[in-house]
Amino acid sequence: MKTLTLAAALLISASSFATSVSFTYFGNEGGRQSYYACDYAEDQTAAHLETLGATNIDVRCNGGINNWSVQPVSVYATFDLPEVTGSAVETVEIEGDTFNPACGLNVRIISEILKKMTNVTVLKKNDSCAFATTNYYYKLNVAR
Repeated sequence: MKTLTLAAALLISASSFATSVSFTYFGNEGGRQSYYACDYAEDQTAAHLETLGATNIDVRCNGGINNWSVQPVSVYATFDLPEVTGSAVETVEIEGDTFNPACGLNVRIISEILKKMTNVTVLKKNDSCAFATTNYYYKLNVAR
């Protein structure tokens, strides 16, 4: 019985850092509809999670632009939250570029992730997306 209790305690503590985010992005910026491929949404979600210290990342997407239809993207990501082991803080900047900012989608991804990341403090941001081509910017402190 003692072994079973210990195993259960280890399982609970190991999974206590696991979390998930899920959302559907409808792509309305500036009165225009924007659609994205799931590959892009998955890659951006994974990249932002890695930047903020997440590990064991699994991102899945439904909808988007594909051979059969054009729909909003629905993203579901599971990941392990970073384990903050010290007092080290890294300042990280995330921003869109002029060639492919996908402002609304990236801002939505980042805002959903930030809801789960207790190790991140927003120092400065510009996340107002009048158009899909608007650049976004975040300056963040990430505890490591």
